[in-house]
This record gives sequence, structure tokens and C-alpha cells, in this order.
Amino acid sequence: MSSNIIKIASIVFISIGILLIIVPVQDFLYKAKETNNYLKTTCEITRLEKIRRPKGGYDIVLQYKYEVNGVIYKSSSFSNGVGDKEDFYVQYPMRKSFPAYYDPDNHKKSVLVLGGRKYFLNASIIMGIILIFFGIVGSLSNKNKIFKEIWNTFLG
Repeated sequence: MSSNIIKIASIVFISIGILLIIVPVQDFLYKAKETNNYLKTTCEITRLEKIRRPKGGYDIVLQYKYEVNGVIYKSSSFSNGVGDKEDFYVQYPMRKSFPAYYDPDNHKKSVLVLGGRKYFLNASIIMGIILIFFGIVGSLSNKNKIFKEIWNTFLG
């Protein structure tokens, strides 16, 4: 591979790696901040079931009701992306009371789990670090034989 192509690929890898870290971290912090002021109440799970998709797999349908100032609200919002409905499906049976969190400015907005998208954040950071690593290896491959061998082994 020519030196210029390796330099360009290195810059692209590093840039994408940085984006894969910055964008999800920003989203995580925004979502965490968004639910940070939510108030706690109790909810009752009114519907929790697995529905098979025609092309395989399944979706989990979740509905619950909660009360704020004497008014009953219904929601199907699990979270701002935290965790997995599958875990919730296993842990929380129907007709039981569990904590829920609602927006004090808009009582119709609620979640069962506070925070941002942790699982997405972890995967994105790992991918970002890998791309940055290969970008650095590529940029150093002209200066060091070991880095050149690593580059050629994986990407050459």
C-alpha cells in the first residue's frame, strides 16, 4: 500500500474512532441529564408480553400505569435506552408495583429506568478505541517496522 493511502486511511480511522466515542458519550450525558430531575412514583405493569416477529426474533411489549396528583397515566416507555426490556421481562411480573420516574414538567413522560444508553456507549467506545489504535498504527507504519507489520497483517 502506498504511503499516502495509509496516511489517509489512518486519518479516517482516527476521525471515525473519535466520533464513535464523542457522539455516544454526548448522547449518554444528555439522556442522563434529561431524566436526572424526574420524580419517583410507583407503577403497576399492565401488559408485558413477547410478540414474535414474522422474520424471526421477537419484540417485548410493555405497558404500565402510574398516578401523579390523583391522575392516572399510562405509558409504554421503558427508558431512554438503558438496559434491555428482556431483562425487565424476566425480573418484573405483571400486576406488581415497581418504581417509575416521571417528568415533573410533563407528567405524561415517564421511564422505568433512569439514565442514558449504557450498553450502546460501551460498544461504541470499544469500537472507537480499536479504530483509533489502527489509525495510530497506520500513521506510525512508515516510521517503525513493527507498526508496519501490524498494519499489513490486519489491513494490508
